[in-house]
Amino acid sequence: NDPSVSSLATQVRGKMSSLQGLRSRLLEMRDYLELVLEGRLPCNTQIVHSCQVIFNLLPNLNVERLVRALYAQTNDFYQAIYIAALVRCIIALHDLVKNKIQFGDDEATTPAAATPTAATAAAAAAASTTS
Repeated sequence: NDPSVSSLATQVRGKMSSLQGLRSRLLEMRDYLELVLEGRLPCNTQIVHSCQVIFNLLPNLNVERLVRALYAQTNDFYQAIYIAALVRCIIALHDLVKNKIQFGDDEATTPAAATPTAATAAAAAAASTTS
């Protein structure tokens, strides 16, 4: 349960929700403008002006320099998260090996008769069903 991963997932969910909302609003605008072009709805200059303002505020992702900068920033961000996850994984594996070394001797000294095997468990189960 890594807090950075859960907060990252929350951020991604929020961004996805926002993008879905933006997409639905853009589709509504497209439908309205198509109906105006077909003559089924009258043209409302205030709505058309709002559409123009919205389109002017949308980022122009056709600029190659901007796209490369966004990719570099995103890669740097995810690389830091990836390295942190690797470090946590290595520490967990180290603790597991350390735990096995520490308690491995206890398992070696435990008599085999004290630990039930699959055969003895099956025999006990069969004996309890026949009685």
